[in-house]
Amino acid sequence: MTGSEPALPAPVPGATAAGDAAFGIDAFTLDDRLRLFHFAAAEKRHEYLWLLRAFDRARANYQVLMHASDACAVLGQLAAEQPEAATVGDVQVLLDALAEWQVLDRSYDGSPAASLAEYRNRHCVYPFTQAGYRAFRAVEEGLTASLEDAQ
Repeated sequence: MTGSEPALPAPVPGATAAGDAAFGIDAFTLDDRLRLFHFAAAEKRHEYLWLLRAFDRARANYQVLMHASDACAVLGQLAAEQPEAATVGDVQVLLDALAEWQVLDRSYDGSPAASLAEYRNRHCVYPFTQAGYRAFRAVEEGLTASLEDAQ
């Protein structure tokens, strides 16, 4: 590293100043906010959308932290109702991309392990980020809008 700091982007109207204690959605820069929508334009956009719908369903049932296996289980429930949900491929790869885009937050499972093997096999848990949930809801609302809504 050369020691020089990268240039700061221009402030977003309505955002807090750099010296303020920005937190929550206010901590996201314009680029961060746009990155939240990458899933909607990605090559596997339909898979990302179904996975996020699974997270939304789990969230509605008060399950905010999900392992990859939990997401697969909820996707299975969705696939019973909507066959398109069964097209989701490798869930872990999708979760990693969504965490990189800051739609989901990735953390390690902090629950107590019952055995040494369980401790070694701990996996990550994923909840929506506040901004990620808003981006998902915005995309869902756009997809369900009708012509009358646009007028």
